[in-house]
Amino acid sequence: MALPVLRHPAPRAPQARADRRGRTCALYQIVTRKTSSVDTPETSITYIAVVGAVLSSIVVPFDWVTTRSALDLGLFCLLGLIGGIGHYFIIQAFQIGEASVLSPFAYGQLIMATVLSWLAFGTFPDVWTFVGAGVIVASGLYITDREIRRKVTVTRGQPSADA
Repeated sequence: MALPVLRHPAPRAPQARADRRGRTCALYQIVTRKTSSVDTPETSITYIAVVGAVLSSIVVPFDWVTTRSALDLGLFCLLGLIGGIGHYFIIQAFQIGEASVLSPFAYGQLIMATVLSWLAFGTFPDVWTFVGAGVIVASGLYITDREIRRKVTVTRGQPSADA
């Protein structure tokens, strides 16, 4: 429901790309959450890196752009390193906590994307973007609250260890 609101006035081609990016990000989060309970962070990062490299290589012949300088190449390498470190911490978080508890922290991405968009490109979101972001945040907070209430109900229904 939130994606159509977020992309409200966008033309067709960017909508299709936004849909694909959203689905890819959701798939990435689901796979990360599922594998974090089975594999070590190092194994998960290796899987993601190999799959990402293979899938990215498919478009290389059609969309290759050579870096202009050693600085560009270094920045791309730094971007990969920072992304890998971030992925490692996401896996660690999923190993320690539940997804319903961790999801509200992802809302920081909405805030940072807004700030960086304004600073780097001089664009500020329109009203529909804020409405869509509100739907996303409200949905996440509702799910988190529901999961907390469900745990409290289940915990109250079970005999305590002290009894």
